[in-house]
Amino acid sequence: MHYVRFHPQLALLLNDDALIAGGGTGDAGCTTEIFSNGQWTLTADMAQCCATETFAALLPNGDVLIDAGSASQFYDPSTNVWEPTSNQPNVLGPLALLTTGDVLVVGSAS
Repeated sequence: MHYVRFHPQLALLLNDDALIAGGGTGDAGCTTEIFSNGQWTLTADMAQCCATETFAALLPNGDVLIDAGSASQFYDPSTNVWEPTSNQPNVLGPLALLTTGDVLVVGSAS
């Protein structure tokens, strides 16, 4: 990896690549990397920095949701773009993808 990370989030993408996000200090908390074919490659910076305490869920459409309380955001691997979520309650905790495609967040206010 290009940065030392502390509590980053890792998500397995639909194409079997792995996305690691946040978990750094300073600028590293805004960065993401993709692990593919045995190597790490820096990818688009997050829309909002998430140094620690984040949770990830792969959504049925292939996007990744990173829950970081008020800094939650979506990553679209097909466009390499991060977008902040809208109307996200300031709740931080583990994520569970439900069979409906909704995401359940169980945690506390961040």
